Amino acid sequence: MRASDQSPLVFTRQLLGAPAPLVITSANGIGIANAGAHDDATVNLSATRTIGVLAQAASSVGFERGTVNSTALTAVNAHEQTALLARDGGQLSGTGVSVNLVPKAANGAIVTANNMTGVSAQAGGQVSLRDSAITLGGGVNGLNNQGLVAVGAGSRIDFLGGSVSTQSKGSIAALAQDGGKITLGQGSTLTTSGANSPTTGSHGLKADGADSQISASQISVTTKGTQANAARAENGARIDLDAATLDTGSAVYGHGLLATGSNSQISLNNGSVTTAGKGAVGAWARDGARIQLGQGTQISTSGASISNASAPLDEKTLSISHGLLASGSGSRIDAADVTLRSNAVSASGARAEAGATIQLERSELTSSGAATSTSSTAVLHAVGGSSILADAVHASAIGNYIGGIRADGSGSKVTLNQGSVTLKGAGSVADFTSAARAMNGGAVSIEGSALSSQGTFSHGVSVEGDGSRGTIAGSTIDVGGARAHGVYVNGGASAEVSSSDIRLDPAASAVGPWGLGALVEGQGSRLRLNDSEVRTSQKTSYGVRALAGAELELNNGLIDTQGNYSAGLSAGSATVIARNLSVRTSGDDNAMGVVADTGSTITLYGGSVTTSGNGSPVQSNLTFPHALASRNQGAQLNAYGTSVQTLGSQAYGAAVDDGGSMLLEGLTVKTAGQYSTGLYAGIGTLKPGQVSLTARNLSVETLGQQAAGALVSRQYQTPTATLDLIDSTLTTRGQLSHGLQAESGAQLSASNSAVSTHGDSALGVLANNQASVQLDQVGVNTHGDLAHALVAKNGGVLDVTHSTINADGGQAAALYSQGTDVLKGQANVDNSVLHNREGATVAVAGVADIKLSDSIVGGSGRWLNVDRALASDGSQVPDMGTGLWQGVGRSLASAGNANIDVAGSVLNGSARTAGDSHSTVNLRDTSLWNLTGESNLGTLRNESSLIDFSAPLGGQFKNLTVNDYHGANGTFALNTYLYTDGSPSDKLVVDGGKADGNSNLLIKNAGAPGP
Repeated sequence: MRASDQSPLVFTRQLLGAPAPLVITSANGIGIANAGAHDDATVNLSATRTIGVLAQAASSVGFERGTVNSTALTAVNAHEQTALLARDGGQLSGTGVSVNLVPKAANGAIVTANNMTGVSAQAGGQVSLRDSAITLGGGVNGLNNQGLVAVGAGSRIDFLGGSVSTQSKGSIAALAQDGGKITLGQGSTLTTSGANSPTTGSHGLKADGADSQISASQISVTTKGTQANAARAENGARIDLDAATLDTGSAVYGHGLLATGSNSQISLNNGSVTTAGKGAVGAWARDGARIQLGQGTQISTSGASISNASAPLDEKTLSISHGLLASGSGSRIDAADVTLRSNAVSASGARAEAGATIQLERSELTSSGAATSTSSTAVLHAVGGSSILADAVHASAIGNYIGGIRADGSGSKVTLNQGSVTLKGAGSVADFTSAARAMNGGAVSIEGSALSSQGTFSHGVSVEGDGSRGTIAGSTIDVGGARAHGVYVNGGASAEVSSSDIRLDPAASAVGPWGLGALVEGQGSRLRLNDSEVRTSQKTSYGVRALAGAELELNNGLIDTQGNYSAGLSAGSATVIARNLSVRTSGDDNAMGVVADTGSTITLYGGSVTTSGNGSPVQSNLTFPHALASRNQGAQLNAYGTSVQTLGSQAYGAAVDDGGSMLLEGLTVKTAGQYSTGLYAGIGTLKPGQVSLTARNLSVETLGQQAAGALVSRQYQTPTATLDLIDSTLTTRGQLSHGLQAESGAQLSASNSAVSTHGDSALGVLANNQASVQLDQVGVNTHGDLAHALVAKNGGVLDVTHSTINADGGQAAALYSQGTDVLKGQANVDNSVLHNREGATVAVAGVADIKLSDSIVGGSGRWLNVDRALASDGSQVPDMGTGLWQGVGRSLASAGNANIDVAGSVLNGSARTAGDSHSTVNLRDTSLWNLTGESNLGTLRNESSLIDFSAPLGGQFKNLTVNDYHGANGTFALNTYLYTDGSPSDKLVVDGGKADGNSNLLIKNAGAPGP
């Protein structure tokens, strides 16, 4: 039946108030179809395909406070009922309209109905409703009972205030299709509770098709059914929302916003999205669609993930309740000034995959749902060639296996500018939890941001796998968990850190072991640090380390470690170049500054290295906080113009050990502690290997006791140990702090250099235990009692040319030689000066072979003293009063036996040989001995040389007593009081031996009146 006659209706309304209900009982019937006002009318639809109110053919129908009910008692009669319809340009409007398409059986039971529509605009029709209520029933098993539907170009529904609700499967609250448009606002509420149908979910808002659009302001959308999205745009449609509240409850796959297909778009400003169902994403743009979020929008997800190999159409086999998800090439999400919170398991705050893009600005993302080692994720996660750009974004996560930002896969990239990442959760050795992570060819770029992580295996930045890249600039990285590195690069990845601070500073209650400030390892892996600072505070927490074929470059910046065993910069089987880098360590034990280990090369240009810790007092621990170290086979450390300083004990300036090598040029090296050698090259007994240290243009100073300037030791091993000093100055200022020391078969050479010691028993140069030292154009000055300038001991060999040697302390020899018949001390001095102030200039204890050529010897008044060697374990410094200093280390007992060859040299002073010792002196090649006091030798050979007795003082003439004498055109210049036969005279006394050869006598009148 069609109610077309309006006159009775108006008359009745005027006389009786509201008109009587129109009951439509015939299929395809229409309640109201005429133009005009039909206020307060009620239409009851009892038959299938009936329409309550129809506006068509450009007509205009008013329906103020009108009501349309479904009074069908069966599903058949309720089928395809439509409450309000505008089509073909017709216009329908109303305020306070009520639509109740909720068919019930005669007994009141809900009727299962299909394909009912509350409000429909078709073919250019337009509907405008205010403060109206649209309710669709049909039961939970009904299908496709829609609230608002606008279909076709020019079709439009404006719905302000009021409510829309549906309850059946696939029943959408508001649907714009094929160019239709819907506008919602002023507090409208839309609710769907139905499950999905075979073709669609019971979405709150859905726009489908090019030019289809839904615009909404100040609305509320609630959905409850499986696969029911709060807002969905597909196939090029658009949805624009402002101040909208969207909630999908606990619906499985109940995504808040879903835009799918090329050119599909959703925007939401100043709104909120809440999902709590399994696999329910907050906002998802896929297959080329776009979503825009802004102006304080909030998104919250909390549902668990769902894995289903036979997932429903359009859903993923593994669906996780991410905050934002963009998937597919061309898909994009732009979000500004938004807040995202997710406590869903394994969920990201924002995830881009398969070539999609997400751009975030001034937003806050928080994840508090943990993940597992097989489902780890990150707050910002780009995979499969996707990208995320985040400006002024603050990301935080609480829970294990949730990182901050992650780029996974070739072409994937995450960029964070002026933002922050805060993590509190652990990872594992198999799957890290990093504040920033690039892997499998992905890339992360961080600028002006703060990264913080607290948890085991929770790195600051990790870059993993061939082709992966990391770029960090102007940022801070704070790490506080065990086994967590500030920056970690491996597997052929590369990273560059510029103008940034990296700090490892766990809480006092935290438990290690600790990670490193920065670690790069693996063939092809590369890390560059520019103008950056790295600080660690815990035990065995290295500053920066390169391993296993990696390349490391550092330019400017600082490395500072505070924990014991925490080296500053180290490498093993890797290559490191550092320019103008400052390295500081303050921990004890092996808290070394720079360490080149097995198979590595470290090169330093400029910069400084300072350590302030102490080595272990337990000798067997073998721990030393050296400044520079090159140790084990194939290690090479090069340094040019670097300033080196150690402040603690047993802390060497530069040390080469067990197969390492070192080249130093233009360095200043200073040590302050006891036992803190300046330069060291040594071979250990546990891992013997050839060592070498070459130092050119160095300034070396040690301040502590027993702190040698340069020490080389071989431990009698087969490999060689060498230390070469060129164009350098070396100063020590402590007791027993020798200048140059070679031990146990090692070799030391110095040329064009200066050596100075200031301390008792601080030798200038020592060749000990079959070691050898070569000096060429070297100045040696010692300033301390018993501080001999040159010492050859226990088979040690000294070769000295064009050098000046001076000992300025009490009982300090210029040359001291000590040995046995098996281990003779040996010295060869050529074109040099040996000078001392007190004691013998050349002192021999035990057995020695000495050659002096073209040299000048003297200064103290006794140029030679030969005595026996006393056995000593070297634990005591001998008493000055004995005059028998025994050197350093272990000494062997032996009678004195010196063999001294003098060629073209000048000797000044007396010579003494102890009674139980023997000396052999061979003067040749016009040598000159200015004999100034009583002297005795075992054997004297004088060949073409002159022994000139000095003028007597106080009437005391001198004797030169020898056991044996051989002359070969030698000359004696004797002082004689030329007066009578018994007048006093200097004498050559041959005592108990023989005299042979030919000699010359030059008699000098010693003031007598004779001729």
